[in-house]
Amino acid sequence: MNIGIVENDEQFGVFLKERLESWKEVSSVHIWPTGEMMWRDSKLPGLDLALLDIHLPGLSGVELAGMLSEKYPDLKKIMLTSLQSDEIVFQALKAGAVAYVLKSEMDDIQEVIRIVLNGGAVITPTVALRVMRHFQRDKSTIQDLSQLTVREKQILEELSSGASPREMAETLHLSIHTVRQHIKNIYSKLQVSSRAELGKRLKQMGID
Repeated sequence: MNIGIVENDEQFGVFLKERLESWKEVSSVHIWPTGEMMWRDSKLPGLDLALLDIHLPGLSGVELAGMLSEKYPDLKKIMLTSLQSDEIVFQALKAGAVAYVLKSEMDDIQEVIRIVLNGGAVITPTVALRVMRHFQRDKSTIQDLSQLTVREKQILEELSSGASPREMAETLHLSIHTVRQHIKNIYSKLQVSSRAELGKRLKQMGID
């Protein structure tokens, strides 16, 4: 098995390289500090597996994963990171990564590699919990917004953009009394009592 590592932290890269080289199934381990250097290297086509740091100078690990997926679709890609951003997890998976591993959870990296090479996918426990919470939050958001009428959703959109009740009335061709009643209904359904609280509630729901 031929493995490539893209890691700009030299100490961590050497640690990982030495650990993988001690594994009898591994024939070679190549390491590059940037995605650009890996992309230009003649050794790239011979790799079976790539371990990519997400936070790289220049070309990011996610961008590199996407490029590798297009040119080398059979190459398995494992993302390595200390970041726990939900959005980065989803971007990496969309780019073709089949595993997402935190650098603080590397004890089982050999088992992760075995699973990946056998056609499986792996997300380490901490990341998996974040993904679950993300989807639970999305479900809650859908349920909350489903309570609103079409007109209330229009008013909510205007509120989110910072429009005043008078501006909303002009835009939506409603009386200001009707607009204020819709706002009152929105506050009640989303369980807030002010525009400031509404802003916080929308942020919690992932709506800017």
